Amino acid sequence: MRAAPDYSNIGVIRWTNSNKLLKTQRSMIEMQLIKSHPILEFSHGKLVKFSFDDKDMEGFEGEPIAMALHANGVHTYRITPEMKRPRGFFCAIGKCSSCFMVVDGVPNVRTCVTPLKEGMKVETQTGKGTVPLNVEVGSNE
Repeated sequence: MRAAPDYSNIGVIRWTNSNKLLKTQRSMIEMQLIKSHPILEFSHGKLVKFSFDDKDMEGFEGEPIAMALHANGVHTYRITPEMKRPRGFFCAIGKCSSCFMVVDGVPNVRTCVTPLKEGMKVETQTGKGTVPLNVEVGSNE
């Protein structure tokens, strides 16, 4: 009979009443990011600030938006149009629609494959998303 896996090194995330992570709890999440791997080599970009539903957050430039959100404790990225069900990470390769979010005013952005940039405004998408009609289109010169 196989022994049960040891999950003792994974921190438990607790939320405050206002859904904001306490400072010590935020550092627990940061500790869950992979810092080294015995086979794979990788590095993080510079630490940048972005907003999610008008809350300031931090993530590493160039990493997928969904990864930065997950590291900040966000697991719901959109609400489905008909059944009103929450969706989050699923395929993580840009082939499904679970991670669609509104990014800088543009709906239906696949956040699992879209790199994070300084100052991005990320919002939970409800329904199919609407394209803003006041967007300027470049001239055809």
